Amino acid sequence: MTNNHDKKLEEFTNFVKDETSNNLAKILKTAVNQLFQAELESYLNAKKYERNEERTTYRSGFRARKLATSLGELEIDFPKIRKGTFTSSVMEKYKRIDRSLISIVQQAYINGVSTRKMKKLFDKLGIKNLDKSTVSRYIQPIQQEVNKWKSRKLASRYEYIWIDAIYTKVRENGQVRPQAIMIALGLTEDGKREILGFEMHLKEAESSWEEFFLSLKHRGLRKTNMWIRDDHDGLKASLTKCFPCQIQQRCIVHWQRNLLDKVPKKDLGWLAPLSSNFVKSANLEEFKYHKDKLLSNVENKGSERLFDWLEETLPEVSNFIALPEQHWAKIKSTNPIERLNEEIRRREKSIRIFPNCESCNLLIGAILVQQNEDWTEGRTYMSIIKTERANLQKKLKLAENF
Repeated sequence: MTNNHDKKLEEFTNFVKDETSNNLAKILKTAVNQLFQAELESYLNAKKYERNEERTTYRSGFRARKLATSLGELEIDFPKIRKGTFTSSVMEKYKRIDRSLISIVQQAYINGVSTRKMKKLFDKLGIKNLDKSTVSRYIQPIQQEVNKWKSRKLASRYEYIWIDAIYTKVRENGQVRPQAIMIALGLTEDGKREILGFEMHLKEAESSWEEFFLSLKHRGLRKTNMWIRDDHDGLKASLTKCFPCQIQQRCIVHWQRNLLDKVPKKDLGWLAPLSSNFVKSANLEEFKYHKDKLLSNVENKGSERLFDWLEETLPEVSNFIALPEQHWAKIKSTNPIERLNEEIRRREKSIRIFPNCESCNLLIGAILVQQNEDWTEGRTYMSIIKTERANLQKKLKLAENF
């Protein structure tokens, strides 16, 4: 008798220890299903086949559900009922864990963590089957959020708007091609930054920029005190066409680089300090002084072509002086939006080449949505000084005289 008991105990021990036959998973599955039955009896106020007056409703079979565990994914039988909704403490805990996992995957994706790295990490945590299709399913809500954000209504007026484009690489039809990502960054009337939108195009053609600006107009944008941009011909032409008679400021930092590229290295010794002083001017008096000094030195050096170029381009980089001096450091160049571009670069560097345009649009959109939320909830970027439109026009005429 004792020998028989010991034999049974040994068989049971071997059954539990034998993970290769997945016996632990079978035990867990049986335990979970029994727990479902116990919770269901309590919910119905009746055991299986029992009839009584306190019964609330009846069983209606099962539906197959999957439950992720450290022993792998379990196929379980979740009870159905004819009326009402039956929930289980087991499944509620699983849903919370699942939501947390989804949140982690989404955040990792937004931060540029590759699917391969995510899978390696979750494998160590005992979470299996995290493949590309699973990640795609988990990040689907992000795509919906990005699409909704891209089509949202904009304010009709912003204090300033910076515009720029960066390039990334996308694989389409077996070929790797560059994609231009056009971005608009605005300053709201309460002094906070807002990313107005972005679009992807094969290149920065005039038609591409025009399509982007028309989409901003369609969403409600009408005017701004000043657009800050680089010297791209297609950008300038489309901006003038879509938002005529609005002030445009050419990035003074890019302009300085263009200036220094126009002279041989031997002339940088005298030209670089002059241009730097001009660019760093903090008030109208300094601006006029350093501008006149720059022009007179170029004229004295006998460089007629450079002098003509300066006279032609200086008006484009001087529009910012009509606006509050406290804002000059941030509105005379595209530096604010270029810092945003650097953040995009940092987050997408692990991707290197996007597998398609959809994935590129998703990741860039997710980064911009998150950054926009941070700025909206964060501190004021610039203190707004209300400038009457009539006074602004007077200042613009004054700026033309400089």
